[in-house]
Amino acid sequence: MAVFIGNSVNREGWVKGVLFRVKKMGECKNSFRIRLLKMDTSSFAPAPDILNENVVVNSIDLKKSNYIDLKDYKIPIHSNGIFVVLEWLNSDNECEKKS
Repeated sequence: MAVFIGNSVNREGWVKGVLFRVKKMGECKNSFRIRLLKMDTSSFAPAPDILNENVVVNSIDLKKSNYIDLKDYKIPIHSNGIFVVLEWLNSDNECEKKS
């Protein structure tokens, strides 16, 4: 899942954190990675990662409402905006195909 956050005031800012909700975990529990991407101004599509390391949220740490603090990374929000991506990783346990 990806969400574009524009910078309508056209000023540089900083990402403090990412807040998201998990509706229902189900039988197959997955960890995921948080990615922040620049926007390619020529195609208006996601461009390379802004984060230089993996920020992984383990399935055992997930709650219904989650806040991941990113202040220590000092991530700038560029004047043309940023994409926030939640990338599901392989399951932490074996699951049936339809799980």
